[in-house]
Amino acid sequence: MPGYLFRDEWHVAAAPAEVWAAVRRVEDWPAWWPSVESVTRAGAAGAGSEVWTFVFRTRLPYRMAFDATVVHDEPLHGVRTTVTGRVEGEGRWEVAAVAGGAAVRFAEAPAAGPPGASPPPREQAVSSVSADS
Repeated sequence: MPGYLFRDEWHVAAAPAEVWAAVRRVEDWPAWWPSVESVTRAGAAGAGSEVWTFVFRTRLPYRMAFDATVVHDEPLHGVRTTVTGRVEGEGRWEVAAVAGGAAVRFAEAPAAGPPGASPPPREQAVSSVSADS
């Protein structure tokens, strides 16, 4: 089934371990990620039971709420989630060492768009790259 793939990559002038720690402090995301309006833990820590409820602000005139369940967590490397709610699909975070610090890569592959939206005609990717100098 055609779908979207949202990707983002941030370059951060910090050690990968520090960046990974920030990524895994999910409750702090609203402080540094403007699109995250709120996040609350809805399940215990650990793959399969760690669930986070998010509310994201969008550029469209609505908020997007969903739950993300951690299905695989490889400390200092990556985490994979399944997403249910307003969007459904899979998410992935990865942190890697790069010259000058760390690269944080985020990918979200929702199975469908917002309610009432038509499926896209083909695979579409939405990406951005930002650098922290």
